[in-house]
Amino acid sequence: MIDLHTHTIFSDGTWTLEEMLTNAENANISILAITDHDTALPHIKLKEIDIKKFFSGRVIVGGEFNAIFRNTKIELLGYNFNPVQLQNWIDSTYVKKDEIQGYKEEFLEILELCKKNGIKTSNGLKYDESLKYPTKIIYNDITKYKENKKFFTDDEWNVREAFFRSCTCNPNFILYRSFSKQYPSAKEVSTQIRKARWKSIYSTFIFILVR
Repeated sequence: MIDLHTHTIFSDGTWTLEEMLTNAENANISILAITDHDTALPHIKLKEIDIKKFFSGRVIVGGEFNAIFRNTKIELLGYNFNPVQLQNWIDSTYVKKDEIQGYKEEFLEILELCKKNGIKTSNGLKYDESLKYPTKIIYNDITKYKENKKFFTDDEWNVREAFFRSCTCNPNFILYRSFSKQYPSAKEVSTQIRKARWKSIYSTFIFILVR
């Protein structure tokens, strides 16, 4: 069995590297790619771990990178690169700011878009750190008011994930916000992944996710 898309505590996963390897072993995975968001640090850390102590299969270097393509935020899955080399580029490219502060700014931008487009929200609505994601807070609030339904498709109204993806990936959505200040272009990401490829018989390959 092969798993080419996994996350650890280095991004939004819940397992440590050791737990990921152990669980992959227990699941009879033979080829495992660890693809945390916008980082190659898991694979740098793996050099300090005796992988065979936890996992008997093959580990592929990978990552999932936020990028912009035609004004749309997408995610690129890239594999078989030199993690140290790519991490140097990541550190100099991706916006590094306090996570909560970034979410607060995103929340205020979406709230302003609601006001601009006549979408009703609760008076005094504020960012809630316990909910973390701004789109979750906004979605939970606007769907309390039936008069807002006319602005959204059935999926966007009934499924929070669909609402989130429209906010982040659909430039024609009324609550869409551009991530171009936060993330590099898809072309730049794919170019840097190829530049950092290992000099081996294995090729670097890239998948594009529009989610």
